[in-house]
Amino acid sequence: NEIDVLLMHDVVPVFISCKNGIVTSDELYKLNTVAERFGGIYAKKVLVATAIDSLGEAGKYLRQRAKDMNIRLLDDICELDDAELLRKMKSLWNT
Repeated sequence: NEIDVLLMHDVVPVFISCKNGIVTSDELYKLNTVAERFGGIYAKKVLVATAIDSLGEAGKYLRQRAKDMNIRLLDDICELDDAELLRKMKSLWNT
C-alpha cells in the first residue's frame, strides 16, 4: 500500500491517494488501512480521482463506501480550473 501525498493541516495528518482512470473499492481499503495505521483516529483521508461518475452503478457504490469510511472524494479534477480546485481542496478542512 502506498500514499501519494501526506500533509499536515495544523496537527491533523491528511493522507491523499490519487487515481487516474478506473477506481475500485480496493483503493478505498488501501487508503483507509494506511491512514488508520500511521495517522491514528484523527487522520483525514482523501481520494483524488478523474472519472468516478463514468463508472455508473459502481461509481455510486464507491461514493457510498467512501462516505461510510470517512474518505473525502475530489473527483473530476481534470475538468476544474485552478480556482475551483483550490475551493474544493479548502473545503476538506470544513468537516
